[in-house]
Amino acid sequence: MKRVTWLLVVVFGLSLAACGEEEVLEEEGAGIEMQVSALSVSCSSDGSTPSISKYRVKIVDNNTIPPEVVADISTGADQKVLRLDKIPESNNLELTLIGLSGDSSAAPVYFSRARGIQVEKGKTTPVFLALGEYADYSCLAPPVGAPNVLFPTVTSLPSGDVLIAGGFSLAKDPSGLGAFEISGPSDRAYIYDVRNGTVSTVGNLMNRGRGAHSAILLPKKGQVLLVGGTDRMYKDKGKAKFPWYFRKEMMGDVGNTYEIYDIESKTFLRWDENWPDKSYRMTKSVRRVFPGLSLNNDGTVLVTGGGQWRSVQTMMETDQDYKVAEMYRPQTESYEGGFMDSFGALTMKAIRAGHTSVLMEVKDKLAHHLYWGGTDDSPVAEVYQESSGQLDGIFGMFRALEFQDNKQYDGIKPFFHTFTPLKDSSFLLAGGVLHKTEGLAPPEAGHAYLVRITDGKANLQAIKGMTEGRYFHQAYSFDNQNVVLMGGFGMVLEEGAKLFASDAMDDMRFFNSTSMAITLPAADKKGLPRGGFGLTVLPNDCVVLVGGVDNPAGALEFDSGTLPLIIEQYCPSTVCPESMWGSACYPEN
Repeated sequence: MKRVTWLLVVVFGLSLAACGEEEVLEEEGAGIEMQVSALSVSCSSDGSTPSISKYRVKIVDNNTIPPEVVADISTGADQKVLRLDKIPESNNLELTLIGLSGDSSAAPVYFSRARGIQVEKGKTTPVFLALGEYADYSCLAPPVGAPNVLFPTVTSLPSGDVLIAGGFSLAKDPSGLGAFEISGPSDRAYIYDVRNGTVSTVGNLMNRGRGAHSAILLPKKGQVLLVGGTDRMYKDKGKAKFPWYFRKEMMGDVGNTYEIYDIESKTFLRWDENWPDKSYRMTKSVRRVFPGLSLNNDGTVLVTGGGQWRSVQTMMETDQDYKVAEMYRPQTESYEGGFMDSFGALTMKAIRAGHTSVLMEVKDKLAHHLYWGGTDDSPVAEVYQESSGQLDGIFGMFRALEFQDNKQYDGIKPFFHTFTPLKDSSFLLAGGVLHKTEGLAPPEAGHAYLVRITDGKANLQAIKGMTEGRYFHQAYSFDNQNVVLMGGFGMVLEEGAKLFASDAMDDMRFFNSTSMAITLPAADKKGLPRGGFGLTVLPNDCVVLVGGVDNPAGALEFDSGTLPLIIEQYCPSTVCPESMWGSACYPEN
């Protein structure tokens, strides 16, 4: 899984005056000065990078319908200053910068984008762009000594930067156990700075190392909440049954604790006399692994599930406390911070582990959250409606999600799948191991559906073309129309039997909600085989991928070998499809 991971950062600018010299900014217009961090190294083994003959800049005003083009300029790649003058005043500009190796109708070789740019008359606005390879991966250099991790959290911050936290860093092979012990939970965290393309270490460590935890941004507080996790997990060496599990007596006590990262101070708050909440523990003693986190409109966070699942070693956890969700209330002048006692009022319809949680809609200023799968009980999905009195302990209610046709999804209960929001109250459900009578069965390529929610009921449409079943994979969309499915662990066929694969896959597929098809564009390069990695979308419509392994036994710190943390930026071809190459990645009006 090793790749060349060096980084060359080039900050440049471009004067687009007629004579190639900077002009004084005139009062009737605004200015934009672009500072570009060129992630100039491919992740290919030879470290080769495409050459650039010129750059093209296109700016549109999204306040108009259709968006009006306010600048479309090409320039040589040897310019020293990147600056545009006489831009019309606006609070919603979108800028795309591409690097070309040939003519303007050819495929870009580099790409970046910025949205929501505000420019004011008589002023120059700085815009920061991380320029990555188009339809390919750009390697980012981790801090010295940062180990590779499995199951970290990757969280987008309001600035566009990314918080990377935790994950397992060690794999052992205890004699006689018959399984690899995945441990070494990291207490380190890092910031990916999208302005200059660098990764740096956070100023302090987390209070406890944790992996298989969850994280969510608290925008009203300027903080990130990190919840649960475990000290260690196990992966059975066999293939017949779902190989991943944890043992309650060996998982430590981080599973019912939480961390707070403060964005302004760039530090984790300490569990000491300055801790802002009444406790750093949740109200329930159960330890939550891969819990679901849902942000409500009032700033509270609902924590769901995270119990055990059927596997080679464990049965589904029967402790009914896992059925009870928990509510985190941030500290304010009026309210004490911490997890609130719900006295059983936040009881779900099923115990869930390896489920997904997404925002279904906001209605009358109240959030409606959807939870799918992660249970061997019924219902397969349920909805939580936020209450207007949650801050005072008057909680909302869970209800089972109804289906327009009860036979559409009868008896299919996925674990560790993805559920990606699209437009018009629809979602792409893809992958996951599937619950069967005897336990969890290998993932199937046919488990991909478009889920539409209409009048509070779900309707499912099967989608073909995924080609490989997968779990512990990732799926994301930058525009709620195009979805990229990446990596994960899958299934192998041996002597006619469907078994769990030991190695991760490099398979990648694209879904488009307009064509209703899953395809693989020819332009996109293959990534690393990886499962259990973290991912988030960047402001430039690209994505950052963190950690993950191709095989847990060889891709963590195993015995004396150490693999550095793997961090990449990937810009899929869907950010600029072939039909838009000649128009600098925008449709012609």
